Amino acid sequence: YRPEFFAVLPPYLKDSECARILTSPDINMTMLVRDLPVLPADIVNNTFLQRKLDKDGCCGHRELLKLYAYTMTEFEIAVHLDLDTLVLQPLDELLDAMHYSQQHPKGLAARAALQDSA
Repeated sequence: YRPEFFAVLPPYLKDSECARILTSPDINMTMLVRDLPVLPADIVNNTFLQRKLDKDGCCGHRELLKLYAYTMTEFEIAVHLDLDTLVLQPLDELLDAMHYSQQHPKGLAARAALQDSA
């Protein structure tokens, strides 16, 4: 796999230290500056969601920025990882299970290995 890495940031963070680090040659992510896909005030007829959204996760309604992973349809596979994610093992089997069908030998092997490790 030849992964490409993207940092999806809201406009107010595009010139931040975080953005400079993520797009530095050492890390080499492509910065995608995006507005929040939805604001709590835009959610109608769901007062529970409106009340809870700002208290969820570390960043409240800003967590909705993660939804942009679902718009990256130009890629066969898109995986969202928060910056606080610690990957302890290679992702090859997971990617193989997503890439290859259940009938393909690589797909079968990847699914079996993932089930064995669960």
